[in-house]
Amino acid sequence: MPCTDSVGPRPGRPFTVSVDPIALRHALVTGLTGAVDSALTEYTNRLACDIHAEWNLMAVYDAFRVRDPALLAALGRWVAEEPQAPGPRIARAAYYTEAGWRARDVRAALQLDPRVLAAYWLIIEHTQAGGQNRLGRVVLDRALQVWPLSVQLRLVYMHELEPRWGGSYDAMTELAMQAESLAERNPELLVLWGYASWERGRTAREDGDTVGSVAWFDEAVTHGTDPLFLADRGESLAELGRLEAAAADFDRALTLWPAYA
Repeated sequence: MPCTDSVGPRPGRPFTVSVDPIALRHALVTGLTGAVDSALTEYTNRLACDIHAEWNLMAVYDAFRVRDPALLAALGRWVAEEPQAPGPRIARAAYYTEAGWRARDVRAALQLDPRVLAAYWLIIEHTQAGGQNRLGRVVLDRALQVWPLSVQLRLVYMHELEPRWGGSYDAMTELAMQAESLAERNPELLVLWGYASWERGRTAREDGDTVGSVAWFDEAVTHGTDPLFLADRGESLAELGRLEAAAADFDRALTLWPAYA
């Protein structure tokens, strides 16, 4: 349903996720599918009025990216119980994606509802695994026609643009630049500018330059307190013995994403 309210994230709550993945998995495995359905319905319905809801919506699906035979069996029962609902199929596709498999569930979900944000998210991730960067961009462009303010869709493609995956820092920066014009409607898009610096920081640490990595992570954080930026900077600070500063970063990351631990 279209929303008549202003579209954008809730002021003062960037990047926050409140979903409890352990509780969701337990509910599904024990047959309490209603609890999972309620979470999906809540965040899906919020999207039209509050694109920030995508963070919690994706966290619901991420909860099922755990390789556990009991969980897979529960996902299968859920799909069978609700064959016309896209949510159970996307949840099972998330499980298969984590296991390194592809599933027909994603495209089946899009046939049921062509606005399913998570389906596009998973397809883009599949193109990364297959080294199909150009196809990933095609899927992103199509998805942004439906959800133009989405950070999550751009982020999954941003990872595809990392040099370690055959992309470049320039390409990562270009993606951030392309989204900037929409930042008035969703300020969280500005965090995309930090991802090239974050990736440089990770690379520096992998190359043994921990001091240099902190400088890159500092630069990333100036564009937004993304928990990934904070957690990686905290790791580098801890390696350098700067334990109080590291703990502060870890605490901030956990405040935003309590399940990050």
